[in-house]
Amino acid sequence: MIIRPATIDDALDLLNWRNDPVTMKMSLNQNKINLKEHTDWLSRTINDNNIILYISQSGNENSGMVRFDRKEDKIEASININPDFRGKGLAYEILSNSIDKMQKKWTAPLIEAKIRKENKASIKLFKKCGFKQATLESDILIFMKNKNDET
Repeated sequence: MIIRPATIDDALDLLNWRNDPVTMKMSLNQNKINLKEHTDWLSRTINDNNIILYISQSGNENSGMVRFDRKEDKIEASININPDFRGKGLAYEILSNSIDKMQKKWTAPLIEAKIRKENKASIKLFKKCGFKQATLESDILIFMKNKNDET
C-alpha cells in the first residue's frame, strides 16, 4: 500500500467517494457536492499548509483518503474509504499509516476525530488506532488520541 499526497487528478475519485450514499449519511455535511464546488475545495485544500490530504493506493487503484486539519492545539482527522474497497480490512492500515506519515511533518498534542454515533465502522476503526471517546456533542462523538499513544 502506498500513502501519497492528493493531487487535483484525484478530484473525480474523491468526489465519487464523497457523494456515495453511505459516505453522505455518515458525513458531518450530508449534502451532495457538485463538481465545481468540489474541485474548488480540492484546489484550496492541496494548497493549504494547515491541511494534509493523503490518498492510499492498493495495487493500481485509489483505495481511500485521510485528511488532517491542523488547528491551534490539535489535529483533526477524517477518513473515507473508496466504496469498492469497504469491508476488505484496509481501513486500519490506511489510517494508521497516514497518521504515522502525518506525524513526521507535524506535531500537536492531540489528534481528534468527529464521528456520527451511528457510524459503527469508524468508531471501531478509530478505537483500534488508539483513539478514546472524549465527549458527545448531539449525535457526534469526539474521539481523541494523544500524540504519544501507541496504535
